[in-house]
Parts: sequence; structure tokens; C-alpha cells
Amino acid sequence: MEHVYILILTILKIISVSLGAIFLFFTYRAYRKHASRPLLVLMVAILLMVLAAVAEGAAFQVLGFALEQAHVIEAVFTLAAFAVLVWSILVPHRKGEIDITDLEEEDLGGPDRSAEDR
Repeated sequence: MEHVYILILTILKIISVSLGAIFLFFTYRAYRKHASRPLLVLMVAILLMVLAAVAEGAAFQVLGFALEQAHVIEAVFTLAAFAVLVWSILVPHRKGEIDITDLEEEDLGGPDRSAEDR
């Protein structure tokens, strides 16, 4: 029965890496078109998340690590990806780039209310 779960995990990882690679490809194209630093940071974070899945699979399947050890490796890469995303929000932005810490509620798709209604 354990082999069934390993097969399911392998299939899910292949799907995750494939979808991540597709997302990474489109993020790269958008970055090349707009040369936007936020897109570059997003691309790095996505790459780290894809590498997390690959590293976990390689550690478990190829290198013979225990599944728990492989999960720790994945967690380190995932933590790095989220750290990159948080860093990108907190660092100063260049002129003309969007700073999401300055967005108003209507910029985020919320109700468009006038200043008098607030």
C-alpha cells in the first residue's frame, strides 16, 4: 500500500512541477516584455517553489533520503520563496513601479467609494 502513496506523491509532484514551469515561463515572458523588477522577484519566488518540489523528489527518489528529510528540504526552499516575496514587498521601489503597500482598497478590487463616504 505504501507504494501506491509514493506513486500518487510522484504524480502530484510531476503535475506541480509542470504547472510551476508553465507559470514560470509566462512570468519570464512578462518580465522580458515589461522589464519590471516585481515580475523578476515573482519569477525568482516561483523558481524557488518549483525547485522545492524537484529537490524533495530528488532527495527522496534519487538520493534515498527518508520522506521526512525530503520534506525538510522542500520546506527550506518554500521558506526561501516566501522570504523573497515578503522582501519584495518591503524594499523601496523604483519610480513608476507599483508598491502594494500604498494601494487603496479600490486598487485591490474593493468597493469604489468616494472620500466623503469614508
